[in-house]
Amino acid sequence: WQTGIHYKIPFVEKVSKTVSLKEQVVDFPPQPVITKDNVTMQIDTVVFFQITDPKLYAYGVERPISAIENLSATTLRNIIGEMELDHTLTSRDVINAKIRVILDEATDAWGIKVNRVELTS
Repeated sequence: WQTGIHYKIPFVEKVSKTVSLKEQVVDFPPQPVITKDNVTMQIDTVVFFQITDPKLYAYGVERPISAIENLSATTLRNIIGEMELDHTLTSRDVINAKIRVILDEATDAWGIKVNRVELTS
């Protein structure tokens, strides 16, 4: 579909989903992660994203927000698992950037662009 006026045949065609193209913010619950030196900590993730392709967003994955949550939790565990506690606490910006890049690449197939990722303890 391109921009412009589109006509639908009543009772045959219907709009399946209305999608907002504004930037959205999702705050995921704290995730337990284990650092390289076997210290368990709880990290809360906030993801700022924008829908770039409504068709892919509606039909690319069943529940996109849940998929982003699972993907961010897995990515967070992988990145934090390679770092020690001291390095984790001091390099929050580096972790945010790594998670954003990985999430942005993965969600591109779903019509989503991840603009920013913030970690809170």
